[in-house]
Amino acid sequence: MLQALYDQQKEQFSGLAKFQNAQSTANAGADFETMQGYLKTQQENRTKGLTGTDEFRAYAEYFDRWGLDTVAAWDRNKEKVQRYLTEDFTGMRHFFDNLVTNGLAEKDSDAYNLDIENVKDAAE
Repeated sequence: MLQALYDQQKEQFSGLAKFQNAQSTANAGADFETMQGYLKTQQENRTKGLTGTDEFRAYAEYFDRWGLDTVAAWDRNKEKVQRYLTEDFTGMRHFFDNLVTNGLAEKDSDAYNLDIENVKDAAE
């Protein structure tokens, strides 16, 4: 009887630990959603003129092909970033269509076949 009670409590605490672990790990798509949030914040910061912050400059640099962290770099890349970081699948379609245009993928019906050896080169 004590063993059964022990096993029951052990199972309950095991479930709780599993739940707690699930709360502290990122789900699929979390990085993408984070980038979308950063995009919105940086657009607001640009509108307010808050462009000298570390956050704004790091985000501008992240999306600039030459690694520039300037307001001009942000302005130059903003539309491209908005084109890809969409709430639906259109951003992903734009990305894959660009790969096709640049010879890095082929489109067969609704599927894309990638031909990429170096992801960084493909991004440029």
